[in-house]
Amino acid sequence: MDKKAPTGLGFAISIGMYADDKGNCVYSGDDSYYEFDILKAGSTPGDVDDSKPQGGSKPLPNKPSGNTQIDPQGHLAETGSSSMLPTIALAGGAAVAVGAGAVFVVRRRKGTVPGAAA
Repeated sequence: MDKKAPTGLGFAISIGMYADDKGNCVYSGDDSYYEFDILKAGSTPGDVDDSKPQGGSKPLPNKPSGNTQIDPQGHLAETGSSSMLPTIALAGGAAVAVGAGAVFVVRRRKGTVPGAAA
């Protein structure tokens, strides 16, 4: 505990998701939240009641829906890669090789001067 920590009001928000009996993903729609007091370090909290949700209206079902078959529909997103990628890569590699060869030939020719003695 930091003795310099300020006192005040705190809250926690709870959001849940579960699969219902039909295999659909469902968010809990009760907007549960908890308010609490932040006390000065070393102080005694006094009598504390049991925690209960202070927001929301209906509880989630007690039984888990663990063996429910979930059948997803749709397709995965595409990554943007296409079948042309290898062709483009080979063309790019060939262009780099031709460019390197041209630089080599031009530099080699600059080194020799016609009519000069070796």
